[in-house]
Amino acid sequence: MKIKKIFIIMIIFILLGSFTTSVFANEKSDLTEIEDYIYNIYKKYQEKHYEAVYNNMHPKIKEVLEKEKYIKFQKKNTEKYELEISEVEVLKVSKLENVPDTFKDIISDKEKLNVYEISIKYKTNYKNAGSKKEKIIEKETYVVNNNTQNYLLWDPGIINKD
Repeated sequence: MKIKKIFIIMIIFILLGSFTTSVFANEKSDLTEIEDYIYNIYKKYQEKHYEAVYNNMHPKIKEVLEKEKYIKFQKKNTEKYELEISEVEVLKVSKLENVPDTFKDIISDKEKLNVYEISIKYKTNYKNAGSKKEKIIEKETYVVNNNTQNYLLWDPGIINKD
């Protein structure tokens, strides 16, 4: 009888360990998917393919930000400063509990979304006052997933600050 109890307890621990490992593997897979997604977005930035970036934005962002206005803004800054982005590196991907404050007026927390904060670093080369400059940028960017699709969150208020 004692051997049966020990055997049953061992089986339970094995099953719990397998389940826990499976949950962690799925979470790691989700984070890898988000990392790959953001690398693809920044590849589009590097290629100056701003329409593709816009097309990846969350539908609620698109409701408050016209495609032509976004593309014009990006092209203007890229041309004005002869801006080049390179050496993009994802430093960390974290799952958040809520939509960041910047987007709360646009995207409701009531929507069933998985929200991710991605810490990235990249090199920019640009011209300022006729001189070529180089700068390493570290920033956070955000992606939401509604279980079927990833969407970029981009702050439309940036355009109004220009």
